[in-house]
Amino acid sequence: MDLQMKKLKQSSNKNNQDIAEEMKNISSLINQDKFQKALERIESFETQNPNNKTLQFNKLGFLVDIGFGLNDQKIVKQGLDIGEQNLKNQQDTKYKANIHYNLANGYLSLYGLAERKTGIETISQSDNLQKAKSHFREALKLCDEFNFDFKKQVFVNYGNCLDTLGRGVEAINVYDNAIKIDKNFSMAIGNKAKALRFFADISGQYRGAIYLEAYQAIKSIIDNQDLIAIGGLGAKTSFEN
Repeated sequence: MDLQMKKLKQSSNKNNQDIAEEMKNISSLINQDKFQKALERIESFETQNPNNKTLQFNKLGFLVDIGFGLNDQKIVKQGLDIGEQNLKNQQDTKYKANIHYNLANGYLSLYGLAERKTGIETISQSDNLQKAKSHFREALKLCDEFNFDFKKQVFVNYGNCLDTLGRGVEAINVYDNAIKIDKNFSMAIGNKAKALRFFADISGQYRGAIYLEAYQAIKSIIDNQDLIAIGGLGAKTSFEN
């Protein structure tokens, strides 16, 4: 390799490392609930790096999380528009699974922002929840069999979707699928505990025992580092409540 080619390769590697580091920085801001700062950072990066493919791939997930954090449906919808377009143009199975997953999260977030307060009778009719369910299922179909970290997170969020739809038994089974992959996965343990509350209220003499099991499960994960690393401060606050 001649000197010029070596310099070009080194420059390219350095640039790729810088881009990856910036994606981590944006993700870190989101996990700290610094949503406005994360949005500003995205806009600044995009100004300096127009049409950057790495940002375009990550932007769907970023905007969904930021929009939900800022209670801004427009930002979530902007992310969904990007995701639906990317899905049409993507052929790689791995990337399609990721897009389906983030689209599912987006529609689930949009339900939370736009519809959650409208009443239980509208839940099964929610187009956003049905789209979320469909995209989670597609993500699971396309999951690499050995991509355990991704798969366990898809299971947890799919379980959240089912639980919201009132399908608690199925949700608990899905959370258990995540726990089979990682018995210490805080998000799965915590969300399963929350789902158990429904059964506690209809379990008669077993109510206290189920509530105790749920309480102990949440208490066991409330200070785990992976809880914030994956779910952000919002997840910790939700379980504390």
